[in-house]
Amino acid sequence: MKAFSFSSSKTLLPLAWASAFAVGLGLPYPLPAGAAEGGGLLGAPLGDAEKHADLFTFFNLEETGTTAGAAGARVVSFKPSGPNFRPLVTINVTVDKDGAITQIEALIARSFIEDKTNGVFARDLAKSLLRAGVPAADQEAITDLTNEIEYPPSTDRLVLSARPAPKLPAQPSAGYLAFLGKQKEFEQALSATRLRLENRQAGGDKVLALTVARR
Repeated sequence: MKAFSFSSSKTLLPLAWASAFAVGLGLPYPLPAGAAEGGGLLGAPLGDAEKHADLFTFFNLEETGTTAGAAGARVVSFKPSGPNFRPLVTINVTVDKDGAITQIEALIARSFIEDKTNGVFARDLAKSLLRAGVPAADQEAITDLTNEIEYPPSTDRLVLSARPAPKLPAQPSAGYLAFLGKQKEFEQALSATRLRLENRQAGGDKVLALTVARR
C-alpha cells in the first residue's frame, strides 16, 4: 500500500500532526492509500465485511448494538474505536435474515464535517462509504459528488488523498450542497443503488445522514 499524501494548496501537513489525528480516530498509522475504494459492500455478508472491508478495518469500527427488524432483518450499529471521534460518528448497517448487507447509513455530526481541522476525516469517511457501498456499475454516476467531498474547492482546506485532484463541477452539485448543509436533502436513484443525504437532528445534535441502500 502507498502512503496517503497530506496536502493543500498552502500547506504540507507535518507527519507527526497527521499521526496524532490518526490515533485520535483510532486509525492504523501510517494511513493506507485508497482506503475503502472499489465498491460492492451491498449484498456482502456483514461478518466478512467486518473482517476484510476497508470501511470497517481502516476506520476501526466497533459494534455497539443490534436492533431487530421485520422478516428477520436487523440493524447493527458501529462506531470508530478512537475516543476523539467516537461520539461524532455512527454507522448503522441493515442486514437481511441471511446476514447480507442491504443498507449502510452513516450519521456524521455536522460539527465534525465543518471542523476546520478534523473535517478532513469526516470527508474521508463519507467518500469511503460512497466508494465502498455503491457498486461499480453506479460509481460513474456519483463521481462528481465523491470528488467534491474528497477534494473540497476551498484553496486552504487540507486534502487527504493519494491521487491528484480531478476537475470539479463549475457549480456545486445538489448532492454536495446537501453534504455542506446548504440543502436539506438529496436523493439519487441509481441502477442498483439508492443514495440519500439528509440533514436532520439525532439525539439533539445536527447530523448528516448519508445512506446507501439496495434498490
